[in-house]
Amino acid sequence: SRLPRRYASPLGTTVARCATIPPRPSRIRPSEYNARPYDERGWCTLESGASEEMVARVAFYPEVIAKLKGWPAKLVEIGGGAPTAVEAEAAAGGAGERIKRIRAALGDEARTQFTGRGDRKVVVRMFSDFVARVSNTVTDATTALGGSKVEYEGEYNAAGQRERRGTARFPDGEKYEGEFKAGKFEGRGTKTFPSGNKYEGEWRAGRREGKGTYTHASGEKYEGEWRAGDKEGKGTFMYDSGYAEVGCYRAGAPVGEGVQWSADRQTAYRLLDGEYHEIDGEDEISLDEARELAARIGPPVPPTAAP
Repeated sequence: SRLPRRYASPLGTTVARCATIPPRPSRIRPSEYNARPYDERGWCTLESGASEEMVARVAFYPEVIAKLKGWPAKLVEIGGGAPTAVEAEAAAGGAGERIKRIRAALGDEARTQFTGRGDRKVVVRMFSDFVARVSNTVTDATTALGGSKVEYEGEYNAAGQRERRGTARFPDGEKYEGEFKAGKFEGRGTKTFPSGNKYEGEWRAGRREGKGTYTHASGEKYEGEWRAGDKEGKGTFMYDSGYAEVGCYRAGAPVGEGVQWSADRQTAYRLLDGEYHEIDGEDEISLDEARELAARIGPPVPPTAAP
């Protein structure tokens, strides 16, 4: 039978070989036995979806494909004869349908199985984060190569560049609506992604900068400050569980003091660099301490999520 596609690396080859080994129950933890076929195991579905994401996304950008011609393939088909490079065609309607299909499989208990409690939600988030990184990488590569063909409706300046207000639609389904300056996103605008994610806020020189809100397809949301496309400064992160965090960020990562609240805002925890921080063996703090810490950081106590 044909093996699944894998990265052209020793690790990828090992994974592909393991796919042919029948699953065996664990004598130590029988409950962790995953009897599903390889393509119905949750982590394997993640790997297959992620491994093909870059190839599928690049298919919308001929500028990048042309640049990659002649370079060693990063994704190969290793079943059914000699290894062959995997290629993809741009899907009609953009990249969104493929992403939604994989995310739906990862989130559906009837289609994929995980042995670890809590794995499913983590894996769906991992896939969504990976898709966002691939999108950013392809966008940066395309920009460096002179840009891609964009459908634009809006105003222009005397030099023929996109200026003031307009709407730009990209080959993979991304869309930006808002302000432009000298051909780049600048001012206030909203960008929606094929993954279902959306950013609303301020831009500078084509990147998220200033204040803005990034909403994930899962419902999770970051509201706060940005710089050069990353979270930078004070902000609030709302989880789909209803939990919320207030803290500071640098280059996209949490730094320094922070505080986390339970969904009902009746329990609070002290954070340091995004991790629970214990003092005298306790990371839980009083609500008064939490409010004082939030006031010191800047953002207010987040409201409870809507029912």
